[in-house]
Amino acid sequence: MYNMQKELLFKKLHQTFNILLCESKKTRTYGTKQLLSTSEISSLKCIERNSNTKAGDLSRYLGITNGAVTQLAKKLQEKKLIVPYHLKGNNKEVFYELTEKGKLACRGYDEHFKQKITPVEDYIATLDEGVVNSLITIMDLLVQNSDTKNKCAIITDLDSDTHTNQTDLKRCEKCQNSY
Repeated sequence: MYNMQKELLFKKLHQTFNILLCESKKTRTYGTKQLLSTSEISSLKCIERNSNTKAGDLSRYLGITNGAVTQLAKKLQEKKLIVPYHLKGNNKEVFYELTEKGKLACRGYDEHFKQKITPVEDYIATLDEGVVNSLITIMDLLVQNSDTKNKCAIITDLDSDTHTNQTDLKRCEKCQNSY
């Protein structure tokens, strides 16, 4: 019976990751009546958390190239969620800030996330320390044994476009952090 439970646990983990992956591909409205992709809301949240956010910051956070960030920023500007600006004396780099509509989308996302995570937090609060440590170990093992071996598919030193060596690659910021 115990081995069946272990097998069920593994299947449930796999199913959970697949469902979360599918969920991340869905577009949603977050109070703005506009459908936003995961990349779009992630960009808005990055801008919200970091003052003077520039393309390189978004690139590192999202794990995408500067060119992809430019396209994404253009979409967000067209949706009137962000506005570009330059710092005084620095006309080279483009920075982004949220519009009121962008701030509304971030608040809507926060509420959506809170609704999703609160039942999980409540359940975890009931677990004893040993069970929590076991779950953390499972998650650590899954990360350590991921196919990317601690590297995402972007060059993270974006100040130089000459990096082609695999050693210059590492996990993007969103994969290094937990929020």
